[in-house]
Amino acid sequence: MSDSTAELADIRSELAGLKDLFLRRLLDDKTKSAQHELLQDQLRATQQIVSSRMFEGLFKESLLAIDRLQAGPASDELSASVCDELLDVFGQYSLASVAVDGPFDAKVHQLVETAAATSECVAGSITEVRRAGYLMNERLLRPAQVVVAIASSD
Repeated sequence: MSDSTAELADIRSELAGLKDLFLRRLLDDKTKSAQHELLQDQLRATQQIVSSRMFEGLFKESLLAIDRLQAGPASDELSASVCDELLDVFGQYSLASVAVDGPFDAKVHQLVETAAATSECVAGSITEVRRAGYLMNERLLRPAQVVVAIASSD
């Protein structure tokens, strides 16, 4: 056998080895891709289960408060009690009221009206809350609608 024939046989052997390696890697990549897709599907299913269970306690406790409202004649005391109960339940899930006892803060308050400042209510202070505002995990969920005192233009 000549040198060129031997070299050609070596090249063919090496090429066959590379082809085999390529096919194995391709099959391995397909297997890993299928496993990755399966893991993604399982992750989505698990996230749905966790999400529904996460709010299960909230809904159960909220339904108890609704049951109290539906059980008997509504009164101001019952309504106030149920509101307090629901806010306590929501508080367990990181819901908190926006503070309204300080000066107006455009980040958490929505100005709906102004009133003249007095000796009791200085300019820039909140004089009335029209609708409570709420934070969830310290992120604004809904601003508090407030009336703010302004200096008179006398």
